Amino acid sequence: MRFFPVVFALPLVFASFELLPLGRWKEVALSQSKPLIAQSEGTYKSSLNQLVQAGDSKLAQKDFKSAINIYQRALQLAEQNQDYESQITLLAGIGRVYDLDGQYLNAERSFNEGWQMLSQNDREFATIKKRFIQSRLRVILLSGWGITYSNLGEYTKASEKLRLAVALSSFEAQKPTLLISFEPRLKLAELYDKQGKYQEAIGILEYARLVAKQMGDRLAEAMALTAIGNNIAKLGNLRTAQEYYDQANSLGSFPQEPKITNDPQKIAAISGDLAGLTSLFDRFTPILQKATISIRKIEKILSVEPSFTIVGKAANNLELVTQTLIDVTPKLRNGDLIGAYPALQGITGRMTEMLQNLKELQSLMTDMKTNPKKYPALQRLSPQNVKDLQNIMEEMRDITNSIGGKSKELKKNKLSLKLLKKN
Repeated sequence: MRFFPVVFALPLVFASFELLPLGRWKEVALSQSKPLIAQSEGTYKSSLNQLVQAGDSKLAQKDFKSAINIYQRALQLAEQNQDYESQITLLAGIGRVYDLDGQYLNAERSFNEGWQMLSQNDREFATIKKRFIQSRLRVILLSGWGITYSNLGEYTKASEKLRLAVALSSFEAQKPTLLISFEPRLKLAELYDKQGKYQEAIGILEYARLVAKQMGDRLAEAMALTAIGNNIAKLGNLRTAQEYYDQANSLGSFPQEPKITNDPQKIAAISGDLAGLTSLFDRFTPILQKATISIRKIEKILSVEPSFTIVGKAANNLELVTQTLIDVTPKLRNGDLIGAYPALQGITGRMTEMLQNLKELQSLMTDMKTNPKKYPALQRLSPQNVKDLQNIMEEMRDITNSIGGKSKELKKNKLSLKLLKKN
């Protein structure tokens, strides 16, 4: 489990947020990686430091309720000493822990309270250094607020907060940090993903990737690359998605972040199924083309017999299936599952309809053998024509069953792409 400390340059504390795969922040620590509250600065700060450390300990154990109680005591102490910077920082941290505990309304209230306090005590941030701290606090509050609204399903409000956090974070473009520059963008991209705005998500993730690259943080960069790959996969371009996964993989091994490995494996399995389907279509296409030629010859022979108009219907369906296979195969070869899927559904429907046509034809041929005088036009069929027709029916039955089975796999794979949205 990796923690990313981000110093707020406050005389009190600084926050550290655990960064999990694809930006899902699961723990928020008011962390003390160094003694920012110096004992020499008085009893107040020493006591505050002890409370924060005690809260951190509970938080590390995922005992969120106990951690909140201790941080609330720290907040009360900061209030008694009119330490506004510490109060706002604690309110932001408490809001995050409420969010982790599923207490979204309490989280919302905590972020709002921190925001109001920051606005009301604007004069406390008069110097350049203080203004810089104020800007960071605004980003942290807005990001947490946006995350909570997203968890509540209030995407419009979440987008408003996160977009503002991203805009305000630009002040730190020269010295980006994970918490200020990376997290808001990652969470906004995650929100776009939930809304199906994959292109917008990709755009914001590309910037987040640059931030991580500028910081030299290979894990964060790998997370951004994996998220980009997932969004591209949801657009149906599995080949390009794999290129991003490969770039993430080239940055190193990150066992603490299993999604960096697991999500590409899901796409690799889907890509393997598409490759198998492409191979199947490559094999079927010449068979279908040959069958089309044969059945059209038989259609001409039987065109004078009204009972055998079913041959023409079967031939039409066969031609449509053949042409669709020819058209869709390049998309499959390029890994475009979403682009190919509607056509594949159409193929399955056409093949099923054609199989029904051939069943009707089989019934006619059986009746023909029993009552040949009813079908004088059939006398024009050669033994080879009859054999070809029998072969076509058997081949179409086999091909229909094969494509039907693959269609079920594709439906499952399309569902797998949808499931990536939730992760």
